[in-house]
Amino acid sequence: MFPVREKKFEKFEAKRDRAGMNDDKDKGRLEQQIDDNLRKVYQRHLEEEVPDRFTDLLAKLKEADEKGSAYGK
Repeated sequence: MFPVREKKFEKFEAKRDRAGMNDDKDKGRLEQQIDDNLRKVYQRHLEEEVPDRFTDLLAKLKEADEKGSAYGK
């Protein structure tokens, strides 16, 4: 449909093939590396402490809820 784009894509595919980037083994390793890095980032965020301002806000909301003042109670 777009001959210029098709030619550029064909050139990219040819370069990729010559570089050995089409191997399933390489794709599997790359996907595993991405998975591992995402897990590390996610785990770091899970281990972060909740900021004091949020815990203070939660305490105020809990207190207001217990008093029955939240949402017209």
